[in-house]
Amino acid sequence: MLWANAVEVSLTKPDQLDRPPPQILKEAIDLYIDGPLQRHRSGHNEQYPLKAMGKSWIGGVRLNELSIRHFALWRDEILLKVGPNTIIRELRILRVLLDMDLIEQERPWD
Repeated sequence: MLWANAVEVSLTKPDQLDRPPPQILKEAIDLYIDGPLQRHRSGHNEQYPLKAMGKSWIGGVRLNELSIRHFALWRDEILLKVGPNTIIRELRILRVLLDMDLIEQERPWD
């Protein structure tokens, strides 16, 4: 999966190369929704939870400061509204997004 993402990133259009990298989670989510998610068969189903996450407090967290504690707080907050399977599904979507961001930034995971 990471290899496929790396190949996909290497084929990025030149106009996308001029954009600055995302600084906060919401920016990364928006780029993912407008880019790779458009080519997924189930992309329309994945947009809603990502947009909701981007609008919540966690969307304003800087990517270089994002930690497991942020996700734990977000999870605990969301578990009051949805079931555990929904959380698992949303975290899987988010993992793909963050893996892509890591490949684009070419930096190791902290």
